[in-house]
Amino acid sequence: MKVVVAVVVFDRFENVKEWIRCFNMCETQGAQLVIIHNYDSIEAKEAYSGYCEKSGITYIPHENIGYDIGRLQDVCRNRLEGFPNYEYLIWVTDDCLPMRKDFIRQYIDKMKPDIGCAAMEISKSVRLHIRTTGFCIPKHVAERLQFIADPITTKEQCYQFEHRGGARTF
Repeated sequence: MKVVVAVVVFDRFENVKEWIRCFNMCETQGAQLVIIHNYDSIEAKEAYSGYCEKSGITYIPHENIGYDIGRLQDVCRNRLEGFPNYEYLIWVTDDCLPMRKDFIRQYIDKMKPDIGCAAMEISKSVRLHIRTTGFCIPKHVAERLQFIADPITTKEQCYQFEHRGGARTF
């Protein structure tokens, strides 16, 4: 089973360093970590690229258009250059760090033939939001996701996808 853990980041270099450090301590079960960087300057792109290369982590830069949901759409549509093939995608933003060494297994164990997406919950006392902890989705489901626009380019389109249920039908 090919699992890719994709961490999407904009401008928090320290979070990327911490993600790589944490991932290296985890039970990865052969999963591949990919850093997707929505960069806003060549200098930022070079810094992230250099650090990921030195750490042996796949780094995929993309100009900061479409935010994190734009990159999710690109992965789902198989158009993000350099993104590896996968059976299961664990998608997280950089501000969510793995708190368990077996976090990958926690996601994968929830995936059953009739389950299209598994998400973890931090607390019942906060507003439930799938991106609070990330989610796992099989490729065959990811390829069928419907988006409000194609390509996603604006913050409003991201919001529409995340918070207005009709935009995520299969």
